[in-house]
Amino acid sequence: LSSVEIMSALGTNWRMMTSLPSPRYGLTLVTIGTKVRLFGGSNHAGENDRYYPPDVLELSEVSNVATWSVIPGEYVTRVFHTAVVIMC
Repeated sequence: LSSVEIMSALGTNWRMMTSLPSPRYGLTLVTIGTKVRLFGGSNHAGENDRYYPPDVLELSEVSNVATWSVIPGEYVTRVFHTAVVIMC
């Protein structure tokens, strides 16, 4: 899927957001402060057509307009994984 819905910690309703740049499943989302980051996943279209995007995306919202941007860096592809934010 490429559609995104989000709910704030204090919210009671889901809200549609800007779709992902490409469909993905088996991904992980974390929040770091007010930022939402997406790691890994696959847009598996068929047995011989697998793509594992090697990027991290960040959802930014300015003036009620949300956009996904790639966080620069070199990453290892991941699918069906998890992530935890540890605050020190």
